[in-house]
Amino acid sequence: MPGGNINWKRMRRRGKVNQFKYISPKTKEEVLKILNEEGVNACIIAGSTNVLPDIKMKKLSPKILIDLTAIEELRGIDKKKDKICIKPLTTIAELIHSELILKESKVLIQSAEQFADPLV
Repeated sequence: MPGGNINWKRMRRRGKVNQFKYISPKTKEEVLKILNEEGVNACIIAGSTNVLPDIKMKKLSPKILIDLTAIEELRGIDKKKDKICIKPLTTIAELIHSELILKESKVLIQSAEQFADPLV
């Protein structure tokens, strides 16, 4: 779900964050175009867990939030030749339940189980 569990509109109405534009591109190319056009005015989010506190405390005041969670090509776990590729939006829960990881690197699952909340 884009933006995670955060209701950005409600936060803006309550005055908890400055006004910003929220964008949820569908491709990496769209993201790169936006970043090229907006530069330092843009902030990338992917679940928002590390950005939200800074916005609330006014340490970060982006004019544009670019949410990556709708870009499917950034999710998943693949094997290419003798290497395993864990894409950047793959969650810890997806990692823990991956048959490929279970087969190829059980120690990674054991580590992931200790890393964070399973919903991450």
